[in-house]
Amino acid sequence: MESLRSSYYALPPSQEVISNCIGFHTRRQERTPGSLSPGFRVKMPPGGSLLPLGIERRTNLAIRRLRRRWLSWGLFSVFAVGMLPFLLAGMWERASIQRYLILSYLGLSYQLVFLWSNLKLNHRPGERELLPGFGPGNIASMGRGLMLVMLTGFLFSTRPLKWGAWLPMILYTTGDVIDYFDGYLARRSDHVTLLGERMDMEWDAYGLLIATVLAIWYGKLTWIYLPIGLARYGFSFGLWFLKQRGRAASPLPPSISRRPIAGLTMGFMSAMLWPIVPFPASAIAGAIFLGPFAMSFLRDWLVVSGSIDPSSRQYERLRRQLKSLLLDFFPVLVRLALALALLPRVWVKINAYTVVVDQFAGFGYRYPFQVVLIFAAIELLTLVCIFFGVAGRFAAFLLIFPIGFTLTGTGQDLQGSVLLVTDLLVLILGTGRLSLWKPSEKVFAKRAGED
Repeated sequence: MESLRSSYYALPPSQEVISNCIGFHTRRQERTPGSLSPGFRVKMPPGGSLLPLGIERRTNLAIRRLRRRWLSWGLFSVFAVGMLPFLLAGMWERASIQRYLILSYLGLSYQLVFLWSNLKLNHRPGERELLPGFGPGNIASMGRGLMLVMLTGFLFSTRPLKWGAWLPMILYTTGDVIDYFDGYLARRSDHVTLLGERMDMEWDAYGLLIATVLAIWYGKLTWIYLPIGLARYGFSFGLWFLKQRGRAASPLPPSISRRPIAGLTMGFMSAMLWPIVPFPASAIAGAIFLGPFAMSFLRDWLVVSGSIDPSSRQYERLRRQLKSLLLDFFPVLVRLALALALLPRVWVKINAYTVVVDQFAGFGYRYPFQVVLIFAAIELLTLVCIFFGVAGRFAAFLLIFPIGFTLTGTGQDLQGSVLLVTDLLVLILGTGRLSLWKPSEKVFAKRAGED
């Protein structure tokens, strides 16, 4: 409340803001303390700042409304979490349902306490007047948090049967989609708040940790990948440690790679929750994604801890050299390697179509003729797009599906491994030099809803 008061009027003690009891009509007068006219009430917070009584009343009304909305959201969340086991009736054993309820309600309690303790941040950046409603962006973020709470309940249990096996992936992927559009909703409705920013960071860390542990539990990754999920919390602990030692953390400079790496990492963790992804392929993909993620966090830590100076000439020169090598020249070689590995597969599907159809029928596909036709079309299209650098990242994302489904049936082989590695590298690094069209750079550089 004191910060709220000081943000409206920062007057010296010799001045005062006088508010009548009807509205917010104010005037500023030069007076000495004790010389106020009768009938006027003056609030004098510490430091000499003065607050109109109407603003304080609006703040109290806003916080009461937010608490009522918090209670309504909490009751809805309790109901939604409890309803999920009914959808999984007959697909999950009793012990797993009981474990789900315990873990998910623990996660929900944590999120509700977090939301309650940060209601005072439901104001726009640079302002202090509390908004009485959450707004569409914050409500979307709260929905994302609810998805992650439900995902928490799947920890340390076997996968549900039938379509329930896909539910963890659906929950986490839905949260990722909401994470992209919640900021769009907030900006379009002019309801960007510090509460939304705080929730966004907290849900990012919480969701990545839960998804990582769940992927490890399902056998898609090994425990060596746990630092991915703990990175945000480890970073926060490091900042706290610096503060305890009396060292100020240096500000992080803008980075063109931080947001793409974070987004791609969440997308990777979503793929690791697919029930059809085989372990060798998931381990290879994990190694590829772990490298950029770890390097990004290490670079940021060295900056905030003062170990490196991002404004120094040496750092700038090294950064430009690495950027040119990894984002300009190396992707050209990756594109060539991918084309050499993918071309024989497309050629076989065209010249030995019936043989490939019989092979996919042996994998258990219900409609092998249509599956092979769709996969051949995707592989041919993506081969052309990636080789010539036309929307290469989008093409690489599309190519993941025929590669993944084929590896599920045939198992890991050299050609499939090369395709998986090169495709993921294009997805992370882009297509580099000699590319005809790279729309993904604009997508990564700008958040949804920004002009």
